[in-house]
Amino acid sequence: MIVVAAVITFWSAFAGAEFSALDRSLFTQGRLVSADIRHQLATGASSVTLPDETAQHIAVAAVYFGRGGNVLQTSGAVVGLGELRRLATQAPAAGTPVFTTVTLAGDQMRVVAEAVDPGLPGAGVVVLARPMDDLNRILFEVGALLVLTTVLLIAAATALAHWLAGRAVASVKRIAATARDLSEHDLHRRVEVLQADDEFGDLAETFNSMLARLESAFESLRHFTADAAHELRAPLAIMRTDLEVALGRARTPAQYRQTLTAVLAEVENLTRMTDQLLLLAQADAGSLAVRSEPIDIVDFVEETVERWRATAASRDRRIQVSLPASGQVRGDPMLLRRVLDNLIDNALRFSPAGQPVVVAAEAAEGGWRITVADTGPGVEPAMRAQLFRRFARADPARQRTTGGAGLGLALCSAIVELHDGTITLEDGAGRGARFAVLVPAAT
Repeated sequence: MIVVAAVITFWSAFAGAEFSALDRSLFTQGRLVSADIRHQLATGASSVTLPDETAQHIAVAAVYFGRGGNVLQTSGAVVGLGELRRLATQAPAAGTPVFTTVTLAGDQMRVVAEAVDPGLPGAGVVVLARPMDDLNRILFEVGALLVLTTVLLIAAATALAHWLAGRAVASVKRIAATARDLSEHDLHRRVEVLQADDEFGDLAETFNSMLARLESAFESLRHFTADAAHELRAPLAIMRTDLEVALGRARTPAQYRQTLTAVLAEVENLTRMTDQLLLLAQADAGSLAVRSEPIDIVDFVEETVERWRATAASRDRRIQVSLPASGQVRGDPMLLRRVLDNLIDNALRFSPAGQPVVVAAEAAEGGWRITVADTGPGVEPAMRAQLFRRFARADPARQRTTGGAGLGLALCSAIVELHDGTITLEDGAGRGARFAVLVPAAT
């Protein structure tokens, strides 16, 4: 629409300029003819002569009317004298040249009428008529050229826009096609990025990044599901075996009690594992509610350790505590106590009989650093990278002999991260493992 409006405006301006040029030419010629007539009348000529072409050798029809409208002279055979006479009668009243367009014998003419000085004897009105064939032809040719140019421009612009749009949305089409065909089995696929420095390239990069995250999440979920199924299958198999053996023949009450005790231990193991899985799932979904309140670090550690002293004594182990005079951290006491419980439980399991487990707390890096150290076999360097992964064990050969499912440290890591803290396995001198938890101090 803008192009059409521009073309119409240009053609209108061009036509106006051409009409103005034609009128100026007629006006100039009319003044020359009028001046010549005045000169002829002033010199006493009995009649006047009229030119049949302009100074530019363009043919014109000239008629000289008397005051009564009678024809005094013509430049040749002129048709339509009645129409020209009507125009001649308007010129003296107007006082200025009168321009109009008339059709004479089927030809369109541009006409100007101008009164000659009425003070001279024989003065009247001179009328010049010029054919508009050339002007109409020029206007038609220019109009046709503009229309053709406009059509070609619109066609070229449409084709170019279609081509550019096709190239521009190629990445979007590839992304859409990839998204339609994707399933959980081929999340490794990626969209080819042709130009990374434009918006569509950035969209493709973002889509590929999303696919990478989804692939990682699905892979983690797949491993997690497989590991969970494996870990849950073991206690279920043990319970099934114990129950089948107990029901195979009649048993004494002591034997039934022994079987039920073993089954109860496995149920407790399953319950603990299910509870840990539920907490991990809530942490992954962001739905694990975490309170934030000041916690006295001294009371918190002492109360937690006190709950484990009887267990440590039953395993021929002991717990040593090293605490500051005072201090506060901010967090959820129930969840942080679970972290410390897991670390103390692990330390008691792997620490040799008669050896101490050391629990300490100290101020560090804008927070409080709580460490739990044992003198057990430690962690092999190859296992450090995956120690906080789910179902990972520091010693896979132990399998279930230590009573854990490999979820404790993963749960500790998730809880500490929710508190904006960190948990690490530190390099200690000698044997054993030392875990350090850094949590923000209360402000």
